[in-house]
Amino acid sequence: MKTILIIIASLLSIAQTSAQDIQPGKTNIIIIMADDLGYGDLGSYNGKQKTPNLDQLAKEGMRFTDFHSSGTVCSPTRAGLITGRYQHRSTVDGVVNADPKHPSHSFGVDPKSQITFPNLVKSQGYKTALIGKWHIGYEQRYHPMNFGFDRFVGFLSGNIDYISHYDRQSTFDWWHNNEQVKEEGYSTHLITKHATDFINANKEKPFVLYVAHEAVHDPMQGPNSRIQRGPNKQKQDKNIKASDVYKEVLTELDISVGKIVETVKRAGISHNTLILFTSDNGPMSLSSAGVLRGKKGVYLKVVTECLR
Repeated sequence: MKTILIIIASLLSIAQTSAQDIQPGKTNIIIIMADDLGYGDLGSYNGKQKTPNLDQLAKEGMRFTDFHSSGTVCSPTRAGLITGRYQHRSTVDGVVNADPKHPSHSFGVDPKSQITFPNLVKSQGYKTALIGKWHIGYEQRYHPMNFGFDRFVGFLSGNIDYISHYDRQSTFDWWHNNEQVKEEGYSTHLITKHATDFINANKEKPFVLYVAHEAVHDPMQGPNSRIQRGPNKQKQDKNIKASDVYKEVLTELDISVGKIVETVKRAGISHNTLILFTSDNGPMSLSSAGVLRGKKGVYLKVVTECLR
């Protein structure tokens, strides 16, 4: 995660220090983060499933083959991205739990005590947006709109039903800025739509866009899957294999990346837009680590065993 922050800092250092000096044509930055995706899931890393859009992005750009996350679960890696610090220095060294009764539910990154990249780039005249997953604070003081984002569309929790937008505690969790909004649609599609809308609306000015996808995190749901959470929960089809749905979820993620890249090209800003694609913390059970070893949360399990 620090690698991404170093890239952002380098680009800002190239720009003039005065916001008045920022003019259209300065480098735009789009950070696309997948959730629980494995090193070996993509075709460009010898994965078995076809991911043509991501593979093309790798072909036209640069692959990171020695790039490491400082955490093995969602919240710490996202705190690291936002702050550029090791997770224990950002105050979020574990998962911010969705259960209000859990002690870590009240944890979060404090925008008043931490330097965060949205505030840094905003001070340089960039428009900023987070589209998708937050997961580094449920309380209002930790809300993403307090971090320098001009636009936020997405969810605060670690994962939601892709269709009903309820989290695992059956709490509705879909936001437009500071307000909860009922918006129908598959979460991957909605994240893509709002990301491309932001690009089109800001193509004449410098921007930093953080696209934090829910995919490929569970619950395993494709666009036509049944609702698993919330008041309209449906009976599930036991004949459907989770591994088959996973392929569908990954395909939708790949399509989304393709649409974002295409939007940048159509907007005529490819020459001054840097697109970074990364995952957060290692593969979940249905994902592949490829030539690497371990899965999401493995380090935490090892530490727990050692402390017993």
